[in-house]
Amino acid sequence: LKDVQWLQLIEGVDYMSLIDLATLFRVWDPSKNDFITFSQDHCASVWLGMPQRPHHDALTDAAISVNLFNAYRSIQYDTQRLIQMQRATLTAPRIPGFSSLYPVLDGCCMGNRKKCICGTPFT
Repeated sequence: LKDVQWLQLIEGVDYMSLIDLATLFRVWDPSKNDFITFSQDHCASVWLGMPQRPHHDALTDAAISVNLFNAYRSIQYDTQRLIQMQRATLTAPRIPGFSSLYPVLDGCCMGNRKKCICGTPFT
């Protein structure tokens, strides 16, 4: 979603539809009475068994996104397996996202709500 916003892409013009993986992989935490969202690296670690990466690049991020989507699709109708993976995602040690580790990069705010410095409204 952030990439689409940053690139100012328009639904129906630049792409047909969008699936927000952050929403797809969020997990309800009954102790907080709220949904918890996770970084792509956290989800990749739990769902794909990938180790934490020392750096990020757009190509690898895109490949991981496709692999995560396919992993979700492979169990989306298996309620027990989906619940098992959601529990694993919730209880695994958190791997912070890129914008948490680097809220400002080269003077540019990376869109982390909790660490935003630019004041741009979030949609």
